[in-house]
Amino acid sequence: MAETNKTNRPRKRISARVILLVAALLTSPLCCLGGMQVLSILPLPGFFSLFETEVVVQNDSADTLTLTPITTTRGYPQVIYQTASLRQCQVVAAPGEAVLLTYDAADFPLVGVAVCRGIEDCRLLAYEYGRDMVLDSYQALPELDAGWQEAAQGCRPFNVALVLFPMLALVPLGAFAGWVVMTRRKKLSEPG
Repeated sequence: MAETNKTNRPRKRISARVILLVAALLTSPLCCLGGMQVLSILPLPGFFSLFETEVVVQNDSADTLTLTPITTTRGYPQVIYQTASLRQCQVVAAPGEAVLLTYDAADFPLVGVAVCRGIEDCRLLAYEYGRDMVLDSYQALPELDAGWQEAAQGCRPFNVALVLFPMLALVPLGAFAGWVVMTRRKKLSEPG
C-alpha cells in the first residue's frame, strides 16, 4: 500500500482580507463605546438624558476655585463625574464665572459641591433642590467634612475616555474599510 504524505500538501494561507474582517468584527465593541461617548457629549433631548439634571454655580467671590459635585446616595461621599467635559471633577471657576454641572437625578442626586481654594483648603456649598447656586464669599461657607474632602481630592480631574474611546472607534472602522477596499480590488482583478 502506498502511503500518502500529508506534509507535502500546500498550506492554505490566511488572506489579509480575512484578517481585516475578523479584526473589524472583534473590535466592533470599541465602535459602540466611541459612539456612546460621542452621544453623551451631544445635547440630545428625550430618552438619551432622561434623568440628567443641570445646576449652575455662579462664582461671585474674588477667588479662583475648583468645584466638585458630591452625592451621598450610597451612604458615603462620592464624586459625581462630569462626563461631557474633559475636566470631570475639580472644575475650575474663575471670579465672576458661572459653571454648569450636570448629574443624574435618579442615581446620583446632588447633595453639595466641594469648593476648594487649594489642596487642603475646602468648603461645602450645600445644594437646595431646584435652585441655582451662588457663591458670594468663600469664607462664609462651612468647613468640609473629612470624608467629603477625601472624595473631592481623590478623583482624577481629567476624563481621558472622552478622547480615547472615540479614537479607538476608528480601529474597527479602518479595518472594515480596508476589508472593503481589498475585496473590491480582488473582484476587479479577477478575470471574467
